[in-house]
Amino acid sequence: MDFHVTLDDPRDEGGLAVVLADLVRGNLDRHPKRADLLRRMRGAVSLVAEDGDESTPATLLFDGAGVTVRPGLDPSAAVEVRSGYEGIIGLSLVPVRLGLPVPWTRPTLDLAAALLRGRVRVRGMATNPGLVLRLLALFSVA
Repeated sequence: MDFHVTLDDPRDEGGLAVVLADLVRGNLDRHPKRADLLRRMRGAVSLVAEDGDESTPATLLFDGAGVTVRPGLDPSAAVEVRSGYEGIIGLSLVPVRLGLPVPWTRPTLDLAAALLRGRVRVRGMATNPGLVLRLLALFSVA
């Protein structure tokens, strides 16, 4: 199956966009069947890593054939995730089986606690649950 993972601005060395593009590429290399997720994903997801007064945004644009990752925030994104770097990277630790986070694992419980405490904030989760769950599955290294 052909799919693409494109970094829109390769000059963004070491930024969040590079980290996310590498994460997706690595997961697709290790788990080729996850490319099926890309076929079912359409729309934009913005992630913002916050560190004090500074924030580093990146947006993933899903087109049904792959994903383009670009630095910056897309205000029209269907889903926006905001957290510290640890919270953003922590998404990749959540194990996903049958399309859902595996309950009662430490990473899943940590994510639930972070959501409840507001350390991870997800705008659009209630209106786009499928996109959020597919994003978790695509990011998961477990």
